[in-house]
Amino acid sequence: MHAGRVVRRCRRVVRRWTARIPDAPVFVLGNQKSGTSAIASLLGLATGLDARIDLPRANRRRMYPAITRGELGFDRFIRLNRESFAHGIVKEPNLTPLLEPLLARFPRSPVVFVVRDPRANLRSILQRLGLPGDIEDLSDERIVATPGSWPLVLDGRWLGIDGGTVIDQLAGRWMLLLETFRRHRDRVVLLRYEDFMIDRREATEALAGRLGLPVRHDVSAEVDRPFQPRGDASVSWRTFFGDRNLTRINDRCRAGMVELGYDPFREDRP
Repeated sequence: MHAGRVVRRCRRVVRRWTARIPDAPVFVLGNQKSGTSAIASLLGLATGLDARIDLPRANRRRMYPAITRGELGFDRFIRLNRESFAHGIVKEPNLTPLLEPLLARFPRSPVVFVVRDPRANLRSILQRLGLPGDIEDLSDERIVATPGSWPLVLDGRWLGIDGGTVIDQLAGRWMLLLETFRRHRDRVVLLRYEDFMIDRREATEALAGRLGLPVRHDVSAEVDRPFQPRGDASVSWRTFFGDRNLTRINDRCRAGMVELGYDPFREDRP
């Protein structure tokens, strides 16, 4: 192995076990493809805090189900991912179902919960994975073969989500994460992605204010940067999902949509 590569690897190993975790990092949570990367990144740029986008080791090894099964203690999980937690801002959607132990470990941490209309959110997830909106089901083999931690999104049985089609699982996940927020609404700052998109600079500065963080930099020049691969919003929800799957989403998520100000009867037209 090249000497330079060996040195870099040794440095990563040392940092993995010696990095200092702040007492109260800011956590940006929510569902995958709900805008968490853009919000966390712009918040970091505005406040001067370094932002960690996702937990690569935890996602690569799919550690989260082991926590819910009691096989991996949360403190040990933190230690195994010490380098990722050693940042001023930590964005990781897979931590959202684990909000209870996260708050117990970081009781003074500000927490942001980002929510997005489930029809737009699920469309973006499926587009990110190259899957059609009118999908009915996937084999277990196809789900397991999905890279990274995406199998944990497509199959929510590890979170106790009932079976059914892929759409049923994704809609059930959206509602489960909303219920997690409900249990801690007095502790968590809610931000709708749609409101953030109206004026990203203003929304970023307002969010910093709600979190008690000083704004040190103007992010106007950064607001249009794509922080993650973007989905294709040019196709309407009905065209993308078809009538059957769109009805599944609306039926399963209706109560949450109404609660958050989304109209379950609105037609999305590009």
